[in-house]
Amino acid sequence: MIRSEGELAEVAALVRAAGKCAFEVETSGGSWQDAVMVGLALCWGPGLVAYAPLEGRYGVGFGTAAVTAAWGPLLADPKVEKVAH
Repeated sequence: MIRSEGELAEVAALVRAAGKCAFEVETSGGSWQDAVMVGLALCWGPGLVAYAPLEGRYGVGFGTAAVTAAWGPLLADPKVEKVAH
C-alpha cells in the first residue's frame, strides 16, 4: 500500500519503465449508481503491485487530486500499455 506522495511518484516511474500495467478501480461497493471510488491499484509485473487509497480507511488517504496528479499522466500515456482488471 502506498503510504506517501513520494511513493506515488516512485510507482509511476516504475510502471513507466516497465511500459505496461494492469489497473483496478476499487469502489465502496453497492450498485454502480451508488458506488464511490475509494482506491486505485496498479500492477506492472508478477508481485509488483501498489494500492493508493483515496480515503483514510487504512490510516492513509490521498484524495483524488494527489493520485490524479501522480498517476494520471501515466495512465494517459499511449506508450504505456494498460489492461483494466
